[in-house]
Amino acid sequence: MMRSGTLWLQRMLSRHPDIVDIPTETHLFEWLSPFADHVQHATAATPHVGAVFMGWDAYVHSLRALCDTIFDGYANELGVTTELLLERTPQHVNDLELIGTLYPDAAVIHIIRDGRDVVRSLVNQHFGPETIPEAARQWRTAVLSARAAGARLGGYTEVRYEELLADPGTGVKRLFERLGLEATDDAVKAAVAEAAIPANVDPDFPDLRGGKWAAEWSARQEAAFAHEAGDLLVELGYEQLPASALRPSTLARARRRWGLRRHGTLPRFQRMLMRTQNQTAQIFETLLEDVELQRFDRLNDVVLADARIKVWTPGASWEDRGVQARERLARVLAEDVPTRGDHVRTEIHTAVPAAMCVSEYRRPDGRVTSRVLAVTIEGAVVTQLSYYVLNG
Repeated sequence: MMRSGTLWLQRMLSRHPDIVDIPTETHLFEWLSPFADHVQHATAATPHVGAVFMGWDAYVHSLRALCDTIFDGYANELGVTTELLLERTPQHVNDLELIGTLYPDAAVIHIIRDGRDVVRSLVNQHFGPETIPEAARQWRTAVLSARAAGARLGGYTEVRYEELLADPGTGVKRLFERLGLEATDDAVKAAVAEAAIPANVDPDFPDLRGGKWAAEWSARQEAAFAHEAGDLLVELGYEQLPASALRPSTLARARRRWGLRRHGTLPRFQRMLMRTQNQTAQIFETLLEDVELQRFDRLNDVVLADARIKVWTPGASWEDRGVQARERLARVLAEDVPTRGDHVRTEIHTAVPAAMCVSEYRRPDGRVTSRVLAVTIEGAVVTQLSYYVLNG
């Protein structure tokens, strides 16, 4: 479930030298699940409207081939030399049946966190449900769905957020061993060090700890959660405090006093920042795709007409604006032969309002050459663009 520590767990596991992680949520199986609902495997003679017939074996083989192609593409682009590719999409908690069908050899790790902390964090975000009852229902459905599917999956493992937080060394060592990996001291130490670094945390409570809900929720909010998911909380072994033992926290009282809806000024700014970051990433990805496929005529769609463009090469550099600058940039990109060679790796860094892509290519003579594309994005367009040719 979202806000259960999935990114935190991914970061720890990815510190093992035999694991390479996909740097984003793919939502791949979430997109494939609706298609699966429209495929029937009984008979081609059915008059069922809105469904297509496909034999079971052919169906599984085709979807597996599609997913393999996608994951192989990630492996090739990321320069993976290991056999384990780590993918994290919280929404896949509802798609484990499909994942198990296509990848019966896959390892699935389900991290479970106290639902009250999950819900408290979830309603703070710029996405997802805004009320405690709705978020509690989502948590309950997600956990039950995953546990039901997991009982039928050979590679299913559960881990508790609180236990991993209390002793990350022991927890991550067990996970490495469960994945068939050597839990060396160096790998465990690297994972533990990563576990201590906060990332993607709630601005109200940026520290890593459990029980944050108790410092904020009123008795009424606790009761609202308990009504929707209290039974699962007890089943999982979490202590359920009686609503009468809770009192509105200082933070909750202050919010009501000042009329702050949902979570005040800082979270509103955070939500705005997240939206801007997502927009920046989407625009930058569009630009990179156009450059990669040499669709230079589409630069006008994302690059401001009067954008400042700079190109630097070991022998010379130039800077210009306007149509002629974009045309000149297109010629440089089209004639940059090394970028058509074997792609070694790419790293992308985004920080509003800037984004940068560093790529390495292997030339026929074995030498590695690097390229850097850096942009400034304001609104929905690129206002500054710099292209650096390194190592010839």
